[in-house]
Amino acid sequence: MTSVTDGDTFDIASGETVRVLGIDSCEAGTDAGPEATSDARAVLAGAQVTLRAEPGVDRDRYGRLLRYVDVPGTGDFGEHMVTRKHTGVYQGRNDAAQEYVTRLRSLDQDGRTCDQPKPAPAPAVADVDARRDAPPAASSRDDDDSSGGGSAYYPNCKAAKAAGAAPLYRGEPGYRSKMDGDDDGVACE
Repeated sequence: MTSVTDGDTFDIASGETVRVLGIDSCEAGTDAGPEATSDARAVLAGAQVTLRAEPGVDRDRYGRLLRYVDVPGTGDFGEHMVTRKHTGVYQGRNDAAQEYVTRLRSLDQDGRTCDQPKPAPAPAVADVDARRDAPPAASSRDDDDSSGGGSAYYPNCKAAKAAGAAPLYRGEPGYRSKMDGDDDGVACE
């Protein structure tokens, strides 16, 4: 073994790339990818590995050798890696022997988790400028007495505030001079 690409792929001295049969480790760009690569390096670094072919299986569509891998002191590399959260049993067209895949499944207690759940985004705080461009969230009414207030209608400031529309500005949908007590152009402040 000369270099590790990720948790299930490495290069050997002949220049060939080996893809380990039966397992699928998290890719480098995922949250758990660096850990998968690091774990593989820890086991494979400088090791004189033994590669075993599955009868009738040689290479994948990328030209990589498909092999079982034995590591001195560790044993079967696939069995070792599948016990970790970053590696699971390969779910595609698995070229590994059925008995081997069954053994891997029995060792794989938690499947593969590559990305940590992302926290829910914080609720956005509406700013006045963004709200001015947003459509009103009120009922429509044609007898609005506003100075350019449009079709939104709030019976009072309490309703405008409950709808998240307050304060209302002169010329903005829902603004009514009756709700602007100091006549400064801002209602329900």
